[in-house]
Amino acid sequence: MEDTVRKDAPDTCYTYQQIIAKDQPDDTCMLEKWETLTTRVEETQMAIKLHRELTALRTEFKSAHDRLFSYEITLEQPHVLDERINRITAELAALRDRKAAMLSLNVSTHRLITDHGNSASLIFTALKDGVADLYRVWDETFQKGNQQLCALQAVQQFSVRLAELQCALRRDKDTLAVLDVALQAGATSEVASSVRHVARLLSEKQDISCQNGTVLKDSSTEEVSSGVATKFGDSSPISLTQEGGSLSDSGISDSGSEQELSERERRLAALRRLTRTLESQLAPGSEALSELWKRVEDAETELRDLQKHCRELIVRTAASVEARAAKRTSSQVHHFVE
Repeated sequence: MEDTVRKDAPDTCYTYQQIIAKDQPDDTCMLEKWETLTTRVEETQMAIKLHRELTALRTEFKSAHDRLFSYEITLEQPHVLDERINRITAELAALRDRKAAMLSLNVSTHRLITDHGNSASLIFTALKDGVADLYRVWDETFQKGNQQLCALQAVQQFSVRLAELQCALRRDKDTLAVLDVALQAGATSEVASSVRHVARLLSEKQDISCQNGTVLKDSSTEEVSSGVATKFGDSSPISLTQEGGSLSDSGISDSGSEQELSERERRLAALRRLTRTLESQLAPGSEALSELWKRVEDAETELRDLQKHCRELIVRTAASVEARAAKRTSSQVHHFVE
């Protein structure tokens, strides 16, 4: 009996060894599956974390985009324009700062996909597409902010230049009113000297003879010829616009040489250029653009009215100078006869 047991023992051991050898591949396979599953879970967790960061940045950029769109481009008081410009400048600075976070997210996404070699995975594909879309949103937002900033700065410059022109035209109007009163009081020589300066500022084109002071001659220095009245008419070297004329239909383009334009005309031409610049930045038919063109037209109308007044004053001054010269000549002849 004992011999029988000893004889069967090797067979039993062999059987156990076969069973163990047979079970070992299953254990190894399960371990590999477990490691693969663990890796995928880690990948998914990292991808979800990156996706949350991406979503947060995208929401932030979209909010900035909406805020930039909300800033109206209108002709406002200087302090209002300054405030809007400062806000947009701050928005653009914040966007520049967030570009570093966007770059870090892009690098992390690329590293995750490269390290795990699973770029074909659906979650990784969505992450890559999300990063690309994030860059697109950032570019659009930053570009829109720059457009809004440039437009507001142009409106701000328009506002400043318009105020300067209006102030200058008010001074011209007051000067012409004073000269008109002085002419009625008989101060012909003083008016003749002063009106020359105003005409040089208001005229459509600068004229050498005007700048040399030969348009109006002082009656105290020499006698005025009989044709002086014609000299200050429509053919005057001071090319004042005729009634109803405008910068556009008078043959003078604001794109021409500014040296040919008078000081007031140069200011008006600058306003026109700024408004045309805004035409490319604002929507066609926008209320802001219509308001800017209306301000330009109002300023031009005021300038044309002053040019007409100045031209009339020149003619009246010339007639007064001629009358005084004729009177003086008559007095000299009468004295000689006596």
